[in-house]
Amino acid sequence: SGNTYAWGQCTWYVKNRRADLPNMLGNGGSWVQNAAPRGHATGTVPRAGAVAEIPGHVMYVESVNGNGTVNISEMNYNGGVGVVNYRTIPAGSARYIY
Repeated sequence: SGNTYAWGQCTWYVKNRRADLPNMLGNGGSWVQNAAPRGHATGTVPRAGAVAEIPGHVMYVESVNGNGTVNISEMNYNGGVGVVNYRTIPAGSARYIY
């Protein structure tokens, strides 16, 4: 329980948004491969509330747009440690944990 990830990192932020996921999923970029064997559904279709993963980074899916893009929030991507950022990415650029 709780959040054992380092404060200010993408993993810490996403774990706070998805308290149902376990700690120890690894660094950003390894969450999907580590979540699937623990019984968490994964896939390539985005859903609001899912974790989005790209190489080396995890994000939280805020919403999915009809034009093939996803609105995400994240930490420590654009602005540094502890900074929350919002952006839109192509849906097919990420893998997801539901």
